[in-house]
This record gives sequence, structure tokens and C-alpha cells, in this order.
Amino acid sequence: LAVCCVTVAFCSNMLMVQDKISGVSKDISVTPVKRSVLSAGYYLASFATTLIICVFTLVIGLLYIASCGWYMNISDVLYLLLDVFLLTMMGTALSSIINCFPLCFCIETCELLANLEIRD
Repeated sequence: LAVCCVTVAFCSNMLMVQDKISGVSKDISVTPVKRSVLSAGYYLASFATTLIICVFTLVIGLLYIASCGWYMNISDVLYLLLDVFLLTMMGTALSSIINCFPLCFCIETCELLANLEIRD
């Protein structure tokens, strides 16, 4: 479940990278909204998507455990929910940092290099 919280966050956060590659981020940057609000929007969307998938995975796991006969009290289940919430926050923050800084720098550098004309 811990791996799910990180890998799903990376996959859902690739929307930001796809927006930069396709030029959608240039269209969004024309709006009268601060860049910090846009970044927070990407973060919250990625967090919500990841949390929904991870909670669904947790429910499936708890149903499997219940069918096997293993007993868990309510505090154990609440601790698991807290753990999934915190891991999802960490995974989303990690994927935002990794996807935003190195990839955006690479995309901008690659776009600059692609726009250069080679003169003889």
C-alpha cells in the first residue's frame, strides 16, 4: 500500500508534465491567477486522485483480511486510514517536486535547443 501511494502519485502528477509539453500551461498562464495557485491546484488534483485510488485499495485489502478471519479493531483501521492519508501526502509532494523541477527544466532546455537554428 505504501508503494501504491507513491507510484499512483507519480502517474497522476504526469498531467502537469503533459500540460507543459503540449503547451496547455502557456494557455493557463494567461489567466489572472498566480502561479502558486496553479501549482496548488495541480497538487490538490493529484492528491485527490491518489487518495481515492489508495483508499479504494485499502478497502479491498480490508475486505480480503475480513474474509480470511483476521480481526482488527476500529483503532487499527483508523490508524491505517491515517497512514494512507499521510503516505498519499508524502507521495504527492515527492512526485510534485521531482516532476516539477528537473523535468520542467529539461523540457524548457529541450524546447530551447529544438528552436535553435544551425548555421553553417
